[in-house]
Amino acid sequence: MTKQPLLPTVALVLCTLCITAGCHHAATKPARKPPADERTLYDRIGGEATIIAIVDDLMARAASDPKVNFTRTGTTRPWQATPDNLARLRTRLIQFLGTATGGPQRYEGEDLRTAHRGMHITRGEFDAFVGDVRASLEKAGVKEKERKEVLAIIESARGTVVEKR
Repeated sequence: MTKQPLLPTVALVLCTLCITAGCHHAATKPARKPPADERTLYDRIGGEATIIAIVDDLMARAASDPKVNFTRTGTTRPWQATPDNLARLRTRLIQFLGTATGGPQRYEGEDLRTAHRGMHITRGEFDAFVGDVRASLEKAGVKEKERKEVLAIIESARGTVVEKR
């Protein structure tokens, strides 16, 4: 019978113990909530539930706001608010806001220029939409700092979406 060297066996046992102890320590250590400044805007506004509340309120608010011209009446690209179109718009708005604020959603729609081409959105209509977004953010309880960040995201699309100047 040949003698096995003791050192490799001891090293293997020690490594196993260290790994197991390290995993146990990491698993039992409570997760630290990152400071507010380190969290994504998505997390700071309340995640998916808040995004959905904002979008649901915004769609109703914008649809009833004549200054937004939700159905694009009088343009070369009118839009019908059918149940299917409303469901698709809702999905795209949730995806867009989720993606733009750092959430797990992925925007699957067309780029903003293509999606809005031919709608002839004016500055005034865009301004009215921004006002509706602001009101929906407030209704959802989004804090001022985060409201400003979301509104800055919406404003960043102005040059892409507004066609009639």
